[in-house]
Amino acid sequence: MQSCAQILKSSLPTAVAAAFFLIFLNEPQAADIESATIRGGWEAAVTENNQVTTILRGEEINGSRITQLSIQLNKEGAQSTPEFFIESPECDMPYLSEGNYDASSAKNIILRTADGGFVIEGVGWKWSQSQALLVISNKVSTTIKKNLIGAGRKKEKQPDSSVPQNSSNVKIQSNRFVFNHTNSKAIYQDQVFATDPGRLEISCGKLQIDLSEEIQGFKEVLAEDQLVIKLLDANAPIQASGGRAVYRIGQESQDVIEINGCSYLEHTRPQRQRRPNPGNSLGNKAVL
Repeated sequence: MQSCAQILKSSLPTAVAAAFFLIFLNEPQAADIESATIRGGWEAAVTENNQVTTILRGEEINGSRITQLSIQLNKEGAQSTPEFFIESPECDMPYLSEGNYDASSAKNIILRTADGGFVIEGVGWKWSQSQALLVISNKVSTTIKKNLIGAGRKKEKQPDSSVPQNSSNVKIQSNRFVFNHTNSKAIYQDQVFATDPGRLEISCGKLQIDLSEEIQGFKEVLAEDQLVIKLLDANAPIQASGGRAVYRIGQESQDVIEINGCSYLEHTRPQRQRRPNPGNSLGNKAVL
């Protein structure tokens, strides 16, 4: 078989813009491509234990510069079945010629689940292929479709058509985001603010969600560091603060928030103003 470098250089002149090739990244010969310019689309497959774990696609390779990058992360044990996609208009792969597919960019990035239920956007990112680790360093914004909150949670049979469909989606914002595909953990850091419209607001320094498909929509959220939680129930609004909280999402609508190191809790009744009571200490734990 021709080496990858031979295929790229002899079969795809720089003037050609329509060819499409599969690059096998587990080929030891597929290394010397640092001088190649590839246009018209390319695809590369990463295999582990005879399973295709990752598929990389793009529009152009020019040295280490990649345009229109798409990284498909497959489900464990499922041949070529996508679980997540990482997409960016441009990035740099400085060690591409060595068979190292780590990438970084100052451009925009999108991480999304294959079904579109989770969409994470940001600016400035770094991807480690060997660790299956994505870090987004700025302006992180997440949209989570409401039907993924709590496996089996029932929707209204006839939702109000006058309300935009995305008006009740969960939103999360932060300054930094880390995603580990090995365990499907998503961690938001630095000035995290999450809102479930009409139900809940969380501000904290760190928030963690499990995005694994097996849970069929996340069931548990961990929040800590300068934690403030607001329950937005019109009949019994509550604000609490503490060191660490676990938000367990019920099958129907009965959710539980357990706050460890809870230092403050305030019930604010409708149509009646109450002054905050900083001295209202609840000890080590509060359950809402």
